[in-house]
Amino acid sequence: MVTRMQNEQSIYRLASVSTAFHLLASCAILVGSAHAQATESGSDKGPHGKSLEAISSLKTGAFGPVTEQQVADARAGQLVPMLEARFAATQDADLKMRIACALVKLGDTADAYWNELEKQAAPAAESDAPDPRCLGERERCRASSSPEYAAWAKTHNVSPGSPEEIALLGLPGKLEILASTGDPRGVPLLRRALQSPNYEIESVAAEGLAEAHDKDSIPLIIEACRRAPASMVRLLAEYLKWFDDPLAKSAADAYLPKVPDPIEALRHGDLAPAFIERIAAAREVQAVPILEEQFALSQDAITKAHIASALVRLGDTGETYWDYLVGQARIAAENDAPSVIAFDSHGRVSPEASPEFVAWARKHALSIDTAKANAMIWLPRRVLFLALTGDPRAVPILRKALWSSNFFIQGYAANGLAYLQDKGSIPLIIHACERAPAEAATTIAKALVYFDDFQAQSAVDRYMTQDTAKAYRDARARGVGPFGEKLVR
Repeated sequence: MVTRMQNEQSIYRLASVSTAFHLLASCAILVGSAHAQATESGSDKGPHGKSLEAISSLKTGAFGPVTEQQVADARAGQLVPMLEARFAATQDADLKMRIACALVKLGDTADAYWNELEKQAAPAAESDAPDPRCLGERERCRASSSPEYAAWAKTHNVSPGSPEEIALLGLPGKLEILASTGDPRGVPLLRRALQSPNYEIESVAAEGLAEAHDKDSIPLIIEACRRAPASMVRLLAEYLKWFDDPLAKSAADAYLPKVPDPIEALRHGDLAPAFIERIAAAREVQAVPILEEQFALSQDAITKAHIASALVRLGDTGETYWDYLVGQARIAAENDAPSVIAFDSHGRVSPEASPEFVAWARKHALSIDTAKANAMIWLPRRVLFLALTGDPRAVPILRKALWSSNFFIQGYAANGLAYLQDKGSIPLIIHACERAPAEAATTIAKALVYFDDFQAQSAVDRYMTQDTAKAYRDARARGVGPFGEKLVR
């Protein structure tokens, strides 16, 4: 499924620390559309290919193969019975749903697995709760949630942060697991969900119907576009492009705005990260005066850092921009917050923030959501923007960032050192892998794929599964860089 979360939005869809952490592994936040997928190539759609894809995408030890022998058994065709046994044994609803999804994708036709998916996804289609996000005009969005949702929650006695609200916010994710199968049995449920007053549920339904190639649903998706607020229309219309159908393509063209010229957009004050990145990647040196002006006008630290990064990449030698980037990256590298991620005894990511991080946020009078957004998005971006410059002056700060307790920051620092091809940092990156829990080490080790060095490649094999290492090496061979950029050959 295409990742629908946009980085400029709130962390509504980043409620799970685990989800965000695994997104980091692809590093597809700002740079390019191509990125390394830690899955087997989709060219082999037979049962063996599907098994390999499932093996590499399942979280080891959570419900997939655990030991090397189990991985070998899975490759030999024993993955389905292995998952069937896990499904029967577990009482954990989330785990049961994820296993059922894997089995359906692998072609297991037993009714129990589809029934489990449908049972857990159905409440999303049946809920009458409005979208909690405020997607309308700014004057309506003074509160943290939409007026419609606030009124609904009051009527239904659903208080902020309560178990009821947490379950409610998890409904789109439940529906997306079913939708990701592309199974035509999900079409009736997805069509009902397309009528949801929650636009997140509605967009998941549209995506699932497109995934299932249900052409009879095209008029329903078009009608959803007509009802949706402007901020959601583009997302819904993107799914119409998935259909090989003239009506769908015509409607998509009507709803999707023409891509503006990024320089003109910047000239008019539109500082969308995509525009800044496109200008930097295309080496549009004529944009330098505009970027300099917008840097002076902007009051947002992250936007200023992104502009400064673009200016350095475009060859602007003004010390103001480099100094600003360095200062922002130091803020991240020297941040004293403990890891937002909690790991179990096997080094696997927990879906909840670590107790130490929660205590730190309370001590500093920060809400958990604000502290998580800072740890998972804003602090790492400060390091990312410095790393993207490819300027060797960044090496000392990136090396310092490898010692951060924030594994998002460590991941970007390691990728930045790989981007710079700083071979002197290889032992430091390996040492960061040694200190990190298993899943974090895998993410950090991705940077080592990009060094033509025996020590680095040996560490890749030590900290990554065979399938994951192969996927990243294949991506590098196809010309994909550590940040998803196209490598210059």
